[in-house]
Amino acid sequence: QFCQHNGVRDISQCMKAPVVMSLPHFYLGDPEFRTYAQGMTPHPDLHTSAVYIEPQTGTPLKAAKRVQFNMNLRRIEGFQMVQNISEGLFPLVWLEETILLSNEALLPVKLPLIIQWAVNTACLVLIA
Repeated sequence: QFCQHNGVRDISQCMKAPVVMSLPHFYLGDPEFRTYAQGMTPHPDLHTSAVYIEPQTGTPLKAAKRVQFNMNLRRIEGFQMVQNISEGLFPLVWLEETILLSNEALLPVKLPLIIQWAVNTACLVLIA
């Protein structure tokens, strides 16, 4: 049912429940998903997964993984309790895992960069 939509993945077959996975607040998802629940205001800095890498050494400095689980609410024939619900994706919970390297862990990365900067600066001073 959700194969034609951007930003969501139907995991109901794996979970044996009507669960659909997305980025928080349906970030990068079709705009229609944000109309079902109030307060959906996606923001790239807050609702996307990312890895920040030091460019010279390739060391990952910070990482964030964010995911939202939604229930696909729909009417079920013969089940009166859900006959009056609005059908759509209802956000249940969103999870965030982040990691940030401590200063102690960054020291082996920083030290060679500082030495490289000092050597380059000394060479420029000697040439001038």
